[in-house]
Amino acid sequence: TIAADSLQITTLKNAIKTYVKNAEYDSVINYSKKLLQLSKKLSDSSLMATSNFYLGYYLQVQFKSDEAYTYYNEAFKIDIRLEDYDAAANMLNAMANIKKGLGDHIGSQITAVEGLKYLEGSTNYRTESALYHTISVSSQELGDIRDALLWNDKAIQLAHEHPEDISKSTLVIFENTRANILVKYEKYQEAITLYTTLLEAVDQNNQKEKARILDNLAFTYWLSGERNSNNEDDLLKALELRLKMKDLSGLTSSYIHLTQYYLNTNKIKSLEYAEKA
Repeated sequence: TIAADSLQITTLKNAIKTYVKNAEYDSVINYSKKLLQLSKKLSDSSLMATSNFYLGYYLQVQFKSDEAYTYYNEAFKIDIRLEDYDAAANMLNAMANIKKGLGDHIGSQITAVEGLKYLEGSTNYRTESALYHTISVSSQELGDIRDALLWNDKAIQLAHEHPEDISKSTLVIFENTRANILVKYEKYQEAITLYTTLLEAVDQNNQKEKARILDNLAFTYWLSGERNSNNEDDLLKALELRLKMKDLSGLTSSYIHLTQYYLNTNKIKSLEYAEKA
């Protein structure tokens, strides 16, 4: 019956929420698969899209990028059939981020630009700004600093114009990226000023972002030639935070920065961090 199906859907969704809170992601994925099976049995396209999104997101949390991409893509195709273009753009941003994480920066840009096309005339500023950010980071990685700044400006401007849709923590991420781009330009003092401001403004409970900014600030001080004991202490403090959180992408950045930091002063340490990276 419809009532029984509705109860089963609610039960599965509540189970997923409970397991998410406890960070039991294997169980989250298991119950999301059950929800997907049920959605197919009921021929409920909207629920299929939701289930595929859940699976994509929580597989990505577990760094299973290939599997995550497949589910995001399935959700995207369903969203297009349902003419839910805001959701489709969000899935394209998720796929673009996976490509970016795997080093396919050109593919990431193409996918993100496609996402923007689905948002023409939309007021989904959160996804729009996220797509700008994705394009900006990929441009930076490709060495196109001018384009990186251009798209970063768009993301920051949108965040300032629509604070009700784009959180302060998201704006901090955009501005941290701006500082990263300035470092690529070798505008170290300008970047240091921005990192310092961000470190003071960031929510101290947001350990991931705090570690990211602290690591970038210490490394930029070192690059600029202002080398003192704080540089090393802050790089190691950021590393410690990332180890506690098991932040794999953040740990990679920390290890690379420490490899470079010790390269000319302690070859053994430099090699150790390179191997960890």
